[in-house]
Amino acid sequence: MLESGKNVKKENIIINIDRSTNNFNYYGEKVLKNTENKLLEERLQLKKKYEKCFKVISPFQKYPIPIFLNHKPKIVGWCLIYEDEKGLGTEGIVTNKKVKRRISQGRLKGFSITGIAKITQCSICNSKFTECNHIPGKVYNNKECVNKVIEADFVEASIVKEPVNPQCLINMEL
Repeated sequence: MLESGKNVKKENIIINIDRSTNNFNYYGEKVLKNTENKLLEERLQLKKKYEKCFKVISPFQKYPIPIFLNHKPKIVGWCLIYEDEKGLGTEGIVTNKKVKRRISQGRLKGFSITGIAKITQCSICNSKFTECNHIPGKVYNNKECVNKVIEADFVEASIVKEPVNPQCLINMEL
């Protein structure tokens, strides 16, 4: 629980922190005040690059979703993301020759899908995850808490060197 001058409203999880003295990046590392504007500009540039990519229409009607390399805003292929009895799956075409070569050499092995969770559920109490007090990864009565994604909108897919989920491997047919 946050204390000492911090404004915390538990019901809606509103947290106001004085940013004039404590600035941190996404990794929790302290950021010097004079670098904050530079980081903001870099984020805005990245956002513009992604917006440009998402305006591109796929040349493959069957594969409407762009494939990126390492979640960077450069399209290297197109895919379809689907769900079946085994879980999430993808099917698509890699159009970038360098990326195809790196996959065939085993230098790029995995796939990573980015999505926005619309409905999630707590594995402990089965309520909406945002409405319970359980903490993911913590064990309650010998059961680990997991935030189960029930419904999501898929945003993009990326080919990556090492996927977070070791089962998300590329099976490329040449």
